[in-house]
Amino acid sequence: MIRRHDQVAFMGGAHVFPGGSLDEDDRRMQPDAIGAVPAGHHAAAVRELAEEAAIVLPVDALTPFARWVTPAIETKRYDVWFFLARAPEHQQAVHDAHEAVDSVWIDPSHAIERCRRGEIALPPPTWTTLRMLERFRTMAGAMEWARARTVSPIQPTYATRDGVDLLTMPEEITSERQFVLKNGRWQPVS
Repeated sequence: MIRRHDQVAFMGGAHVFPGGSLDEDDRRMQPDAIGAVPAGHHAAAVRELAEEAAIVLPVDALTPFARWVTPAIETKRYDVWFFLARAPEHQQAVHDAHEAVDSVWIDPSHAIERCRRGEIALPPPTWTTLRMLERFRTMAGAMEWARARTVSPIQPTYATRDGVDLLTMPEEITSERQFVLKNGRWQPVS
C-alpha cells in the first residue's frame, strides 16, 4: 500500500493501493477489453503501479477482483477496478515521493487494525477490499478466489443524517456496512 501525500486532492493522507486515472495512451496500449474489464484498465493499472510503486508487470499479470463506483450523489464520479498480482521477486517496491509519501507491504488484517487504532486512514473501498482479502493466508488462495469471482460494481449510498455524513455499503458487502465521516476521515460503524 502507499500513503498519498496530504496535499493531493483525492484521498490525501490515506493509505491506498497504487492506482489512478485511465488515459488515452492506456486505451492505445490495450485496445481491447480483457474479460469483463473495459479496454485500457489493465494498462492503466500497470502504468500507475510502475509510476507510484516502481513495480513493473505485464498487463496479463493482473487479475480483477473488485470494482467500486462512487455514490450517485457525487459530482466527481469514479469507476475503479481493483486487481491482484504477484509482485516479481526481483523488484523492490518504492513509492514515488510525489503523489505517494510512504509505502508498506502489510497484511490486510494488520492494516485494518492500524486503522482502528487511528495510525493510518483507509477509505471505505480500501477498508472493505482489505476485509475481502484478509481471509486468505496465501497469495495462491487469493488468486484462485479472484479468478473464479464474477466482478460486479459495488456502489455505496451517501446520506447526511442529523448533520452526520454516512456511507452505506450494498447488501453484498458482509463486513462493515456503514462508515461515518469524522474529522475528515471515514470510519467504520461497529
